[in-house]
Amino acid sequence: IRRDLPFLLRGKRLSAWNQAFNDRILSNNRVAMTETLKPNHTLKPRFTYAPLFMPHTPFGFDSTGKMIPPSVGKTLAQDCDDYLQYLVYTNKLLIKFLDELKRNTNGDAVILIASDHGYRAGCTTTPSTAEFSVLMSYYLPAGVGNIRDVSGVSNVQAFRILFDAIFPK
Repeated sequence: IRRDLPFLLRGKRLSAWNQAFNDRILSNNRVAMTETLKPNHTLKPRFTYAPLFMPHTPFGFDSTGKMIPPSVGKTLAQDCDDYLQYLVYTNKLLIKFLDELKRNTNGDAVILIASDHGYRAGCTTTPSTAEFSVLMSYYLPAGVGNIRDVSGVSNVQAFRILFDAIFPK
């Protein structure tokens, strides 16, 4: 109940619960990035999975990093503007995060970034099928292999493609 109730009440536009939901999601994003950037003090390789809920509701920050109030009672146009502002913020944050991750690992990290879906419904003039497209981006250290063309692949294939590049037959 504690986990799901804020999400359910958020749909009912109850602002206190909406704020609690927003705070939890934004906190989870910060924790996932912080944990990923912790130094690895062993010589063993480490697998880290960092699920980030961005750019996704709640749209926590504008393009400059200023908090956006919860989206209770906002119009679709305001919601789309909040999304685009948060998308700019997300891109800046991810660039900084990835630069730091590569620096902390001396460029030896294998990185996969994948989205859960494509464009935000109602906020773009792209075809509705674009909502189901995904972002898939790979970074491989020098000498580790090559990623084949991933145009049109789904998230289900992401790790198979990555493993084929890292561990060629």
